[in-house]
Amino acid sequence: MAEKWYKNSFRRNLIDMHIPDWNKDFFKKFDSQKYIEMLKLADVDTAYVYANSCVGICNWPTKTGHMHEGLNGRDILIELTTGLRDAGINVIVYINIWSKWAYDNYPDWRCISPEGLGSAEYMFNKPGRYGVCCMNSPYKEYVLKLVTELCEGYDFLGLWVDMILWRTMCTCPHCRERFKKETGLNIPTVIDWENPDWLKFLRKREEWVEEFFDSIINTAKGIKPDITVMCNSSYYPMRILGQSLEFYRKGEFIGGDFNTSRLQHSFECKLFNSVTANKPFEFLGSVMEPALNEHTIMKSEEKLQILMFSCLMNNGRYGFIDAIDPSGTLNPMVYKRMKKIFDIEKQYEKYLENDVDFCSDIGIYTNLESIMDPKDNGQKLKDLWDETPHMTAAKGAALNLIERHIPFEILTRYDLKKLEKYKILILPDLYVLNEEEIDEFIDFVRKGGCIYASGHTGLYDENGKKNKMIKELLDLEYVGETSEEITYIRPCEKSESLLMHYSMEHPLTVNLSQMLVKTADDSKVLAKITLPLVHPKDTTKFASAISDPPGKHTDYPAVILREIGRGKVIYSAGSIERLRKDDQTEVFINLIKAVSKEPFSIYSDAPKCVEITMYDQPQNNRLVLNLLNFQQQLPNIPVYNSKVRVRNDKNIRRILHVPDETEVTFKEEQGFIEFNVPKLEIFQMYLLEY
Repeated sequence: MAEKWYKNSFRRNLIDMHIPDWNKDFFKKFDSQKYIEMLKLADVDTAYVYANSCVGICNWPTKTGHMHEGLNGRDILIELTTGLRDAGINVIVYINIWSKWAYDNYPDWRCISPEGLGSAEYMFNKPGRYGVCCMNSPYKEYVLKLVTELCEGYDFLGLWVDMILWRTMCTCPHCRERFKKETGLNIPTVIDWENPDWLKFLRKREEWVEEFFDSIINTAKGIKPDITVMCNSSYYPMRILGQSLEFYRKGEFIGGDFNTSRLQHSFECKLFNSVTANKPFEFLGSVMEPALNEHTIMKSEEKLQILMFSCLMNNGRYGFIDAIDPSGTLNPMVYKRMKKIFDIEKQYEKYLENDVDFCSDIGIYTNLESIMDPKDNGQKLKDLWDETPHMTAAKGAALNLIERHIPFEILTRYDLKKLEKYKILILPDLYVLNEEEIDEFIDFVRKGGCIYASGHTGLYDENGKKNKMIKELLDLEYVGETSEEITYIRPCEKSESLLMHYSMEHPLTVNLSQMLVKTADDSKVLAKITLPLVHPKDTTKFASAISDPPGKHTDYPAVILREIGRGKVIYSAGSIERLRKDDQTEVFINLIKAVSKEPFSIYSDAPKCVEITMYDQPQNNRLVLNLLNFQQQLPNIPVYNSKVRVRNDKNIRRILHVPDETEVTFKEEQGFIEFNVPKLEIFQMYLLEY
């Protein structure tokens, strides 16, 4: 069997065509040949071609739905799929699950919010633009008929499914009826993370999305057995949308157009590399600044380069998203700019492989069940879009490691059987742990691994019950949580260095609540909780008009260290990895180092704006080391003369700077090799041959 197209595709393109047809001039100027010429100009190798869009209007003469009036019966889908294929460009057909047309014409198919509103009445604060139909309604069969038409009528390699999710807490009659039939329950009206009925509702939504995606995959593959089916995975991790890890594994690989801030982009790339069923994952980024809501202002060449390299250094493949004008025209300047970016990217393609093994000391563990917040308990059923404590803590930990050049990966339960690869696992405010996870973590520590856990980690099991098994891992009992959201930690005797210069008189501020725990005698308490002298919410008195100074020293542990077998577990009652003040981040790193038994794989004196990744290509007998300069304000200020030290487990014999393949001088001492990076403007790649 021929190798799948995505294994050798580096330069991808998607052109949004979310154009309604109420105006007779819309799409009047569409020219398939010019469309193809733009992609050839940018040297695109894979094109995602719109069959329909979120407005639900089809770009081919459909027998099932509604064809765009502006096309006057013209089949631009056959023009594009044929023309692109003749040009040697891979053709992937895009289909969008949202449909404003179906929403308007079949009111019974609509998703209905708990307030009784359809999505077009409120979504994105743009009433009238977006119509979402329920997959439990007859709309599902409508979508499958569209998929059948496409697969029977057109020649393409893949189907890319967009917006297959619950964008609202749908309580339409179809959902109510199905939930009642399958569980015997009514859809809950309030949020309660300890209520099994609420959790059943969330799980049923996940099952329904998985089933819907399965039906699309099976329909497509029933007609085209070798087709690649993928979905837009940009909305992970938002449990409320009903997208489970199993859902993301159903697509042949994972991809999407996720956030392009430095932390979010790095985090999502690492998460995608872990979750994808097949590698490489894909990142599609808007060429417009900041995102697709801007139609004409482009990202700078430098910003586009940074995003492209951020994707490549995490083992992804890059593509860009443009948006067509209502008339059907494209801006040639966009494709000239993308040509420049892809010309740079092409220089690195021969050094990239699909299956690589990242050299990581730390794994940040996440699970979908922990994307919750008990503070929402008791509220009426609603769309939950705020970032949860677990994800805030996970991203905070990631940023701390990025800034200190400590190599790490994002892990999920698909990585549980390979934990021995890592020195340290971080469980950041990980509310929910199941029996398998706890067993694997205990086994990891017994064999010599180390764990940092924080906050509410393991407070619940997957059924919303208080987790009795957590005692086996952390050897503590949760007895409550401080009502104060400004707290402090002070060092115990012989542990002062962990908290640097902070002391009982001047403890370290923790700008959040901390868990109150009891621990066994065999655990070592390294720090304890101090509370403000006066409760910050007390309006009758205060100790300082401006701040809430410490003064109440409790005996509750703030930091606990215990040993299990050959390994160690350190627990922080407050998820200090969430915090961003310099001393707070240093204390978090001190806690990580306190359980680290040996040096990290990479060290560098580069500033915090530089991120470093390294992975192994054993088939080529080399490590690939990447450095990315990603500053908040662009253009970047160049970084000069940074030293990089790499633990020499592979007996490095030569270092090449690529793509010019010049040999780099290095020295070896104390088990590390060290070399100099003279200048880093945006990106540098080095091959460490062994």
